[in-house]
Amino acid sequence: MRIAIDLTSLNDNFTGLERYAYEISAQMVSAHPDSEFILVFKGEVPGICKELEAAANVEIKLIRRKGKLVTNQLILPAEMKRIAADAYVFPAFPIPLLFSKKNSYVLIADTVCFDLPQTMKKKARYYWAAGLKHSAKSSKGIFVISDFTMSKVKEHFPGCEKKAVLAYCGVNGERFIADSEEKMSEVRAKYGLPERYNLSLCTIEPRKNLKLLLDAYVQLKKEGHELLPLVLSGRAGWKYEGWFDEAGEILGNDLRITGFVDNEDLPYVYRGAETFVFPTLYEGFGMPPLEALASGCQRALVSDIAVMKEVMGETAQYFKNDDAASLKKALLEAGTKEAADRERIAENIARFDWRDSAERIYALITGKTGNNP
Repeated sequence: MRIAIDLTSLNDNFTGLERYAYEISAQMVSAHPDSEFILVFKGEVPGICKELEAAANVEIKLIRRKGKLVTNQLILPAEMKRIAADAYVFPAFPIPLLFSKKNSYVLIADTVCFDLPQTMKKKARYYWAAGLKHSAKSSKGIFVISDFTMSKVKEHFPGCEKKAVLAYCGVNGERFIADSEEKMSEVRAKYGLPERYNLSLCTIEPRKNLKLLLDAYVQLKKEGHELLPLVLSGRAGWKYEGWFDEAGEILGNDLRITGFVDNEDLPYVYRGAETFVFPTLYEGFGMPPLEALASGCQRALVSDIAVMKEVMGETAQYFKNDDAASLKKALLEAGTKEAADRERIAENIARFDWRDSAERIYALITGKTGNNP
């Protein structure tokens, strides 16, 4: 079987959706040597994909790299149509609007453009809405990353849940082993991390609700409470200008902003934190708190939205979503509570396996299943 996979997103950023696309593709390539995989990239093969490039059952297709919109909506669909394949897979972003092959399979990670549109730029909201509608209508199969997203597919695209499978994000245990003290020291120096700190890591944008966390820290500081320094990590998104002005003045050296964290450093940034705080308003899955606990962070403090309860279960402490008073109380209590139970964390993490999710998607593509296992 010949399977063409759009991995052009890996040439841009490498955050949650890109990791999903990479891990699912890598697992399918490894587990199914009798299938042929045509991996499509922009301009060059990203460094993380060099091992995939060397696989005997992989063919690489490089397409021209222009502006993101031109590449994704014009060049990519034209080039994908030229590939003779039994299945066309889009494991990160919606199917291009000009691509309509019946044997297409697509990830729908979330439907935030319909559920919380105010957290997106107007153009992005329309772009994603059009892409998701097209993907739901034109695809032969859909894979989602949580039961929460499955419920949203059913809500916004009635009937499409019948062609959808649940394929969770995974946690690669080996990747999150952060046991080198030398590496830990290097990472502390590289990102200016204090000896003890609380951490929040995400794309800095309205949906992640970091403003709530900053406001809570500022208010607690003004009230005379002592908290560990707050480290904020992640790539810059949009509409966050001014967020750090007052917080920086009040918190001073107790606020550290690292910017994007390199992939190889991530487990150590997680491990160094005592509490990982995730005030997000909306997620399709929400990988960072799970990854933080896997890396050795002592506890996770997250908003009580449905998907976080689905993913974190009893391994996290919760505060009321978008409620400053609840978050302040939780921050004050966090340092007095014991670290999360490592055995319970391990049991929860075991639910999220890249190989299992890849097999569910491969079964969907090859017609061995039409719904959730």
